[in-house]
Amino acid sequence: MALSPALARRIDALHGCRGSWFLIETGEPQNRWAQDASQSPKDALSACLARRWRGVSLGFQPDWCGYSSYGDTGLVGKANFKHFQDRYSEPEILTASYGWDGESIVADLRFASEDLIESIVALEDYPLADEELYSELEMEEQASAWEDTYSRDWFKILADKLGPYAADDAEMYWAEELIEATVSDQAAFVLFERCREAANLYWEVEDLSSEAYINMDRIAAQLTGEDLVSLGLLTVDRLAAAV
Repeated sequence: MALSPALARRIDALHGCRGSWFLIETGEPQNRWAQDASQSPKDALSACLARRWRGVSLGFQPDWCGYSSYGDTGLVGKANFKHFQDRYSEPEILTASYGWDGESIVADLRFASEDLIESIVALEDYPLADEELYSELEMEEQASAWEDTYSRDWFKILADKLGPYAADDAEMYWAEELIEATVSDQAAFVLFERCREAANLYWEVEDLSSEAYINMDRIAAQLTGEDLVSLGLLTVDRLAAAV
């Protein structure tokens, strides 16, 4: 059974692109992680031809359109996955499990449009399909990390910075109690951002198995007594007396 010219063109266009070829059976992409990933469509295509495309099809899973914990595609892969999901639908693309608890798109070569093929090929020159979507996901990762971990760390840094200004009769947790009663979450975040910018630091999202990261020690080094005054934790006179 010969290939149609249209299908042959789609396969040729993807030749050399980073990704894996495998069989789609009854509309379900076969998990590439459960078998040897193939860089050639030969075996899967032979199976499709032998079965005269009854219940089977040829799938291509682009490397940069999937994401997983501990994977090397990171947030770029997640952004690309969401971009292709939003832009295309079945039967043109399907989804498959990918790596450790991740997902990937799979192009069905029987139904793939010229636009889909061109979009996949374009990733070879620049592996990010949608920079705006990537930025949105990056902001979500940063916000989650701040809420889950770094906001608490920042409040502790504020308490440590306030510690040297304790009165002689201050109780053990006076700084923490004063901060809790005086500083709102928003005010603390605004100051954090000011110190982050002064340190010229940016959040890093390296591995989706862990949250976004930023060097708090370098940010804390930008914190001054004047900042504590701006939060209402110190008076100008108290600050001057301690110098």
